[in-house]
Amino acid sequence: MSHKADRLASQKWGIFTHYLSRIQNIDKRTSWNECVNEFDVKKFAKTLDEIKAGYVIFTIMQGSAELCAPNKTFELISGYLPGEACSERDLILELADELEKYGIDLMLYYTGDGPYKDKKAGNAFGYTHEGYDCVNADFVKKWAAVLEEYATRYKEKIKGWWIDGCYTALGYNDELLKIYKDAVLKGNPDAVVSFNNEAEIKKTPQRFYRCGVFYSPRSFSSDTSFT
Repeated sequence: MSHKADRLASQKWGIFTHYLSRIQNIDKRTSWNECVNEFDVKKFAKTLDEIKAGYVIFTIMQGSAELCAPNKTFELISGYLPGEACSERDLILELADELEKYGIDLMLYYTGDGPYKDKKAGNAFGYTHEGYDCVNADFVKKWAAVLEEYATRYKEKIKGWWIDGCYTALGYNDELLKIYKDAVLKGNPDAVVSFNNEAEIKKTPQRFYRCGVFYSPRSFSSDTSFT
């Protein structure tokens, strides 16, 4: 276990929650911007304190062009205007500040496949569909620039990152993952970061803790741990 992961391990347990346009706002009764405005950060943080959670991993996006915090880099590259894709409200900043009152750490969920489900944004970033060996350095650098804007804005408020969809089948390797890792550490040198490659949980030079997706308890062996 990396010494950077000591804090995560000391928190014992936490929750992983998705707040996404295709889940909370699936029926499109409001715009994504309005949906984000409805999130009650005080109630959320108080509930986590009541159940004694040590940390929360919260989605900033997944697959679509809707992100729950403003990002000028995303808008510059994608061509979307403020409030069209990125919410105008900085939900992440408000969450971090409210959770800090209870001593609860905030970690963020991000993806390695970007806004690929959105044709406009996907084309702008250079990745529009799932497939094999289709991720390249140009896409990663653009997408890492969005990540870096968030990381350098929130700094030490964000204790770690779970970056999903970083599959070797897409063309990811340690060199490309290091671009994301460096972007995160520019904001908080003490942040932990890990990259999900499905059920692969072995340690790599770019991971501070193990992460993966498991579909059966049999995926775990006696020497398997999350850190």
